[in-house]
Amino acid sequence: MNIVVLIVLTIIYVLLVILTTIKLKDIKSNYKKYEERELIQKTKIIYTDKRYSFCRFFKSLSHQYSCVTFLFFIIIASLGIGIILLINRSYAGNNEYIFMGTPLIGGLAFFFLSMPIGMGIIPLVIKKPFFVITTLELFNTDYRPKIYFKTYLMFLIFFIIAFPFVILSCNNYAYYTNSGVYTNKYFQVCETYTPYEDVSKVEIYVSHNNNNEITALNYIIHINNNQSVNINSQNMGRKVFTDSVIDIHYYLVRSNNCEFIVTPLTEDDKEIYKTKVSNEDYENIIKIFAVNETSEREN
Repeated sequence: MNIVVLIVLTIIYVLLVILTTIKLKDIKSNYKKYEERELIQKTKIIYTDKRYSFCRFFKSLSHQYSCVTFLFFIIIASLGIGIILLINRSYAGNNEYIFMGTPLIGGLAFFFLSMPIGMGIIPLVIKKPFFVITTLELFNTDYRPKIYFKTYLMFLIFFIIAFPFVILSCNNYAYYTNSGVYTNKYFQVCETYTPYEDVSKVEIYVSHNNNNEITALNYIIHINNNQSVNINSQNMGRKVFTDSVIDIHYYLVRSNNCEFIVTPLTEDDKEIYKTKVSNEDYENIIKIFAVNETSEREN
């Protein structure tokens, strides 16, 4: 299924680049149709006496009205993150999805894409005097063809750079079942299935920054084909174990087929976790870090 999504998103990418380029050429060649003189005249009639009547908090009426287009920007960025998560979760079906953190990279890409869309393209498409005002100081001109050209050029540049990260974020996911873990890395086309029996070793350790502060709690599974993946919310710097990691951990313990390489928690780490996380999270952390001691007692 991920191959189909990759193909569809790639087609969208190519088509939008082509169509936006054609739009820019049209704005240059047929600038008169973008002057929209009637709309500008209507705007002048309505806002002649209001142009400099605005709340003191804002620099101008244009800035004040731009708050509405800023909402478009926020809505589009939020929808973008939601779409990426929905696509990622759809790959898992009824199985347990592992949140990898990479949807936030795609979300950041949508964040940049939302600027020209929400604050430029949408106000230009809604041909109303209110939205004419919103674009005036944003583009520092009242010449409509120039506003159109700047908007679509900005969109094209942002789209070419940002949308590949959206595609790759949709392609990076993981989920697990009773028998194993399915993963698909950023530049991987087909997902990899790893039975728990094929996990050769697990690394469990805490990452610290230069100030010796905890930045992440790592649970890295190593597969027999020399691949590895950090399943504790990759790229997120998560400081506790997720429910999915806890479930997978106990699957691996029961399989009794892999080596656990654990870097013990320091006393400072334990104290930080004891005061900063819930009792349940703290107990799970202590149990997982004590996996080798538990196995020895059972044997």
